[in-house]
Amino acid sequence: MSDLRNRLDARASTVQAAPDAFQRVLRRVRRRHRVRRLGAAVLSLGLFIGAGLIVWTAFSPGTKRRPLSPGELAITATIPVHQAVSSVAAGEGFVWAGGDRGLTKIDPRLNSVIATRRL
Repeated sequence: MSDLRNRLDARASTVQAAPDAFQRVLRRVRRRHRVRRLGAAVLSLGLFIGAGLIVWTAFSPGTKRRPLSPGELAITATIPVHQAVSSVAAGEGFVWAGGDRGLTKIDPRLNSVIATRRL
């Protein structure tokens, strides 16, 4: 091990450092820190703008929903279900009509009865 150490010491003694080598290293370190700070500032500014846009769209006055008034409701289709309907419910993208013959599943996009199940 001492042989390797002696060789490294002999080789290192022949190397001459430039007079301003330490100053150049310090300049590179400062430049690296400056670039990192600038990158962090740009990233934080982008995140701030993105969060502001999200808050703006969530709470902007033009996106509020209002309830429908009875005058705005209109019958768009009449679908025969071949039973006396006593209750109607909507869910899972379908309209469900319950009556004396069972439960009827209606697809409002197709305006047709999909299935009828006896209960």
